[in-house]
Amino acid sequence: MPKITYIEHGGKEHVVDVPTGLTVMEGARDNNIPGIEADCGGACACSTCHVYIAPDWVEKLPAKDAMEEDMLDFAYEPDATKSRLTCQIKVTDALDGLVVQMPEKLATLVLSGPAAACLAPPPADVIRGSLVEAAEAEPNAAWYSTPTGIYGHGIMGSVPDARDLVAKIATEDGGCRIVITQAGDGHVFEDTAPRLVDVTGDGTPEIIAVRSSLDRGAQLIIYQHRDRALIEIATTPYIGKRNRWLAPAAAGDLDGDRYVEIAYVDRPHLAKILRIWRYAAGDFREVAAATGLTNHAIGDEVIHGGLRDCGQGPEIVLSDADRSRMLAVTYDGRTIRARGIGLWSNAAAKDAVACRR
Repeated sequence: MPKITYIEHGGKEHVVDVPTGLTVMEGARDNNIPGIEADCGGACACSTCHVYIAPDWVEKLPAKDAMEEDMLDFAYEPDATKSRLTCQIKVTDALDGLVVQMPEKLATLVLSGPAAACLAPPPADVIRGSLVEAAEAEPNAAWYSTPTGIYGHGIMGSVPDARDLVAKIATEDGGCRIVITQAGDGHVFEDTAPRLVDVTGDGTPEIIAVRSSLDRGAQLIIYQHRDRALIEIATTPYIGKRNRWLAPAAAGDLDGDRYVEIAYVDRPHLAKILRIWRYAAGDFREVAAATGLTNHAIGDEVIHGGLRDCGQGPEIVLSDADRSRMLAVTYDGRTIRARGIGLWSNAAAKDAVACRR
């Protein structure tokens, strides 16, 4: 039986026997080798089984057909010589000793016709409650998929952590492009839902997410759709310790300076610090912080409160530290101020964001 060596991008090797007649992708799948995902099931409709072939094996493999060539255009950093889709390589005795290397990152595009994925994401693909949509924008939808239990923090109750962040982009020909990026090795998306906000001011939304390291806790991360991939453009530092989380509170121009501020509560169950960061011309930095504020209780499946403008300018609805008073929080470019607007409850916070309080 042919032996194939699969090398993860971090260097870990898996040498396995793969029966003839299977594909190299199926050999990875059947042996639980990470890094070759095959989201389309081997139909050559995505690039999640992309690998680099060892140089001394490139000429020994059957040539790529036109379909594989086209789909490789959507792989992350394809190499004109070494890149292949493992779902298109049948295992034969001649492949004994084949070596393949997984890419460092995974950014996948799955194409479909105008009547398919642009109408709605596949229901099984969406982690409950994580789908967000933006009318006439690109991306016009985003969601988390592929639940994972590798972290096990459980801060969001029954809402699972996610391995994948997915964006849906309408194409000029009336079709649809699905773009997938992974949290990365040793990371998960620990979040209720991504956020579509034009952070850079270019007229199209970026995606704001919460990504957690298994060792260093959570950070805020911003992705931009560019070059047919989701590209990381800015992050906050990790909180610094496992099982330490942050809860996004608002994103918008909070102080009227035409730049977007992003507010989150750092450790909403422990430190309860509201931090405000500003993105301006590629520079992302913290501009203000205030203690004694929160927007989440352990086990809640949603992050409460949020941004509103009821005619007095942007306000962030939060609670005080012991979740007894509801507050409207403002930022004027220098100072964070809070005023009481009633007693806190999750329902009252929802009404307040809708300007019913």
